[in-house]
Amino acid sequence: MIKKYKVILLVSILALTACTNSKGKKAADNSITNNTQEKEIQSTEVEKAIKVYNEFLDNKISVGEIDMNFITIPTGEPNSHYGTKYALFDSNGDEIPELHICSARYYYVLTYINEKLTIFKNLSPYPQYYALTNGAFICHHFGSDSDVYNYYIFDYLGNEVWSLTFSKYDKNENNVYDKNDEYIFDEVKVSKKIWVALTEKYIYVNKKGVEKIRNEIEWTVIYEETT
Repeated sequence: MIKKYKVILLVSILALTACTNSKGKKAADNSITNNTQEKEIQSTEVEKAIKVYNEFLDNKISVGEIDMNFITIPTGEPNSHYGTKYALFDSNGDEIPELHICSARYYYVLTYINEKLTIFKNLSPYPQYYALTNGAFICHHFGSDSDVYNYYIFDYLGNEVWSLTFSKYDKNENNVYDKNDEYIFDEVKVSKKIWVALTEKYIYVNKKGVEKIRNEIEWTVIYEETT
């Protein structure tokens, strides 16, 4: 009798294991299928977006009154163009790149959402904005005796969700940022040494001694700058 119960128990365990493995396998298969379908849908949306962006770049479509001629051609100079560049980069985290268009006068970030081309951000004309590889933006206000930087993170719809400000002021007006000037990071006055350490992840000084933005996205030139 005991042997019989052992056989029944063993059969039950084997059946339960088989059932569990089967369900586990089905769950895994379903997960793979869902992931594949999601990737296919995402790929299709990216293709649609890029197609629409190319139509905008070719001046075949517009967003309201904004088209490539408006962004690139100076008023009254139909044969001239501002220096203009563009980039395809996902700044809002939806895994679909936005179209960044930046000329000497305008900077628009266009997005493809709900089967429609729309403006994600209008960042023109002043101050100068820079799109970063982590999806954030930095704008630079520069004056004769000051440099003010604002670091922004925007949400899916382009609303500001976080910001940081750091600045420096040539208080002694000697045209050089030295230790006697004023340095502020996140509303706190700090020394020049500390300010440089805190801001090195955002800006750097190149070999020519020019302050530059770190980790800017890569651009493609459409029209070269004219002098």
